[in-house]
Amino acid sequence: MINTNREYWITVRNHPDYEVSNLGRVRKKSSRKILAQSFNRSGGYLRVYMDGQKYYVHRIVLSSFSDVSGENLEVNHIDGDKENNCLWNLEWCTRQENMSHAVKTGLTNRNRVTVVRCRDCRHRPYCDFYRDDDFYCADGII
Repeated sequence: MINTNREYWITVRNHPDYEVSNLGRVRKKSSRKILAQSFNRSGGYLRVYMDGQKYYVHRIVLSSFSDVSGENLEVNHIDGDKENNCLWNLEWCTRQENMSHAVKTGLTNRNRVTVVRCRDCRHRPYCDFYRDDDFYCADGII
């Protein structure tokens, strides 16, 4: 079993001059200097500057440690804490799965989510569960 408290560093995918740790820290390889993380204004997610561009830390961690590219997927923070970018707290998921997790764990209020009704997805458990409520369905046809 891997010790989740011990820090492991690997090269950031597509950025060979940088390393990322399983604890959610990013550093420049040559200087070993840890990069400063800052919040984005709208969502509260942590970002870093690499090669003159901003990147979300949670996506850097998961894409570097995972074989999945995650291009069409979102990153779910399992414990709901957007600042906890430890590898064990991150997982790839679809938009629908991410929204469902947010509702189930109380991270978002269904009443504040954009109301969209899909007309063709009653066969999916998520849509069926919320059939009498207003909810956002990422996969349905409006």
